Amino acid sequence: MAKARAAKAQKAIAQQQASRPTIIESVVNEMGHADDSPHQITLLKSVYGLPLTAGELAIFRSPHGANRQEYPGHPFPAIE
Repeated sequence: MAKARAAKAQKAIAQQQASRPTIIESVVNEMGHADDSPHQITLLKSVYGLPLTAGELAIFRSPHGANRQEYPGHPFPAIE
């Protein structure tokens, strides 16, 4: 019986996570900011550790961006 409860709990957690929008989906769809610049989207995605497109990686690596060679791909606890 404990195994069945644990399996049910895991399934509920997976369903909840699958239906949760990303920060980008929230900003673009729910908050009505579809006109955000590519730089703003890249900043949001990189702060939250989301995958970047080739264009976003170029922005991330640009002299005006993070001056990084590699995108770490994990959330940042704080930005300065």
